[in-house]
Amino acid sequence: MSASLETQDFRCVLTITRQAEMIPSSIRAKRHMPIWMRITAALLVCLGLYMLGHKALVNQLNAWKLLPVPERVTELYFTSPNSVPTTYAPGQGQTVIFTVQDLEYRTTTYDYTITQLTSDGSASQALATGSFMLAQNQAASEAVPVTPSNLGSRSQIEVKISFDDIVSGADKPSLESENIDYWVNQVGLKS
Repeated sequence: MSASLETQDFRCVLTITRQAEMIPSSIRAKRHMPIWMRITAALLVCLGLYMLGHKALVNQLNAWKLLPVPERVTELYFTSPNSVPTTYAPGQGQTVIFTVQDLEYRTTTYDYTITQLTSDGSASQALATGSFMLAQNQAASEAVPVTPSNLGSRSQIEVKISFDDIVSGADKPSLESENIDYWVNQVGLKS
């Protein structure tokens, strides 16, 4: 039984060998091109495409959304979150310190507003405004003096930044905002 299988295998190999011999030698030679020639040819083709139309090629790949797009992010946080004030006295100054990190892949102008709000949000008082500009991957810490008003026994201090952002999938910037806040209790109140 094994002898007949070996005979069949031999016949199959013999048939394949005879068929390969029927292929013209010019075609067989191309099939056995050395690996270094293949790599060189591929590199030359890539270099040629790059030199002939790099910008057009990149633009088309971007239009087809085939190239990765960087995620644009702005970070806003209190520089020392454990050091934010916990109390306030109306008319007495304090300093709000916050940090903004630009990861927008472009230079961005940030406008900020610091607001004091009542505990129920029914009233508010603007305490400070300003703006600054950051380049990609640049961070800035702002120490802003504020003077809280008498808005009750418990108030919220909010830092809000606004900036033109290019959201994922959009081509043009749109106005975006982020905010952080902390709560303060009024001191010196007599019950």
